[in-house]
This record gives sequence, C-alpha cells and structure tokens, in this order.
Amino acid sequence: MRRFADEGAFVVIGDRDTDRGQALAADLELGDAGVRVNAICPGAVATPLLAGNPNADGAELDATRAAFADDTPIGRIGEPADLAAMALFLASDESSFVTGQAIAVDGGSTAGTPWAQWAPLMRQSRPIRHHRPDGR
Repeated sequence: MRRFADEGAFVVIGDRDTDRGQALAADLELGDAGVRVNAICPGAVATPLLAGNPNADGAELDATRAAFADDTPIGRIGEPADLAAMALFLASDESSFVTGQAIAVDGGSTAGTPWAQWAPLMRQSRPIRHHRPDGR
C-alpha cells in the first residue's frame, strides 16, 4: 500500500520494505534542507519485550539471550547498547554522507543461517550433474 500526499512523497509507504521506503521517501523530501534520514532495523535484542515479560529480570533476559544466540552468525543477540551505538554513529559527523538507508543491526541475521547450522547434505561439495534424457 502506498499513499502520497499532494505535496511531498512522505506520507505512508507500507510494504515489505517499510523502513527502507520511509527512509528513502523522507530523504528525498528533506535532503535539500540538509536533513539526513536513516532507519535502524534491529534484530533480536535482549529486552523484556523479547523475553515476553515486561517485568523480566536478569535471569529471564539471560535465558532469552541463550535461546536466541544460535540464530545469529555472530553467536549472540543484540543488546540495547548495540542499537544506541548505531544511533550515535548516525547522529555524528562521521556519518555525514550516510542517508536514505535502512541499516540492519542484527548480528548478521539477515545474511541467513550460519554455515555450520546447515544440514550436512547441503554443506557437501557436489559436482553439477546435467540430466540428459537420451542417457549420454
């Protein structure tokens, strides 16, 4: 679903790439004014929300960390400080040429399943074989 205002492109962009779409639309509309717009797209982060309990204590958060650790290539889930570090970078002068981006802060989850977790058959190196109906 996409809706555009009479003046400017940034009203609502809703699809699979909502964060990226909104960052791009806002960047196109505000870039001339020197405003940089980026989206931080977090993966699993050790918070009470991920633990499923708004009053989660340290033990529950540790259990959540352990439960989700194997889902990322780097072997751990995110911490709130990881997101804060990205926000600080984007707000700093070091990112002055970064704009219109949806930046995944997810420990590599969007890259896919870690190679070591693939089924053994999928990890084998196999030559490509061509099917020839005539049997040659």
